[in-house]
Amino acid sequence: MKTKFKISLFLLTLFLILGAVSDLTYAQELPNVNLTYLQRGQAVKDLQSALNKIGYKLDVDGVYGPNTRSAILDFQRKYPSLVDDGKYGPKTRAVLMKVLKNGPVDEIPIKGKIAYLTFDDGPSKTITPKILQILDKYDIKATFFILGNMAEQNPAILKTINSKGHSIGHHSYSHKYKYIYSNMDNFWGEINRTEKILKKQLGNNFHTHLLRLPGGSFEAYKKPYKKSAIDKGYRVYDWNALNGDSEAKNVSVNRQMARIKETVKGQSELIVLMHDSNGKENTIKALPQIIEYLKSKGYSFKALSQ
Repeated sequence: MKTKFKISLFLLTLFLILGAVSDLTYAQELPNVNLTYLQRGQAVKDLQSALNKIGYKLDVDGVYGPNTRSAILDFQRKYPSLVDDGKYGPKTRAVLMKVLKNGPVDEIPIKGKIAYLTFDDGPSKTITPKILQILDKYDIKATFFILGNMAEQNPAILKTINSKGHSIGHHSYSHKYKYIYSNMDNFWGEINRTEKILKKQLGNNFHTHLLRLPGGSFEAYKKPYKKSAIDKGYRVYDWNALNGDSEAKNVSVNRQMARIKETVKGQSELIVLMHDSNGKENTIKALPQIIEYLKSKGYSFKALSQ
């Protein structure tokens, strides 16, 4: 009996030691420092190598550039405990270590269906406050892609968006396509002008990496502008679902619901385009129904991380 007990104890101890060594091996593979956009060095190389082991295809160049951040964002969006901010920190490291140790990512619980509600062209004096009230009622955080000239006109509403914990992104100053896309100087002039307004209203420490190009970035002629923004550290977001509230004047609630149902199409992750500009009263009326519909389809709600 004593011999069997000693053998069992030995095997248990050996198992624990091997497990600890395994954990140490994976821990050594991963940098134990915080990393963010444009950082350089060996720690970034170690992170890139680790990400490549689970299926990403990164150049191991030691630069935390757009591709590395995109890989981290993609990884973070798969796990409920992580904030998808594109930064590498202790929580992301802990989950990544589990994935390296245990195998493919599908062996760890994947996030459920997520809807990111986004509102363009505000903040407006009449529409945005009512949108905020509805979001408060449902305890939902959303993302507001603001126009600089509207933020200039409605600073108090901009501050309310920020104070309530919603995300804020750039959407140009004027929304005038012909001017914005005539050359790169005009494009960046609009973003920089808006950035100054945001800092003036929200404080010098405010910054957002979120950007939605006016009209989206779908057309070929906008590709240089999108690339330039990504190269400078912005995350450019289009949409894969919408309520159609900008497709005509005074789009009815029924039509908005029809467009939501047409464009959701059972996708697991939605970025929903809506507008909070002046004249969108029907968007206010439709929003509770849109939220209820998405909830009935199993979606939870998040704001894009700025």
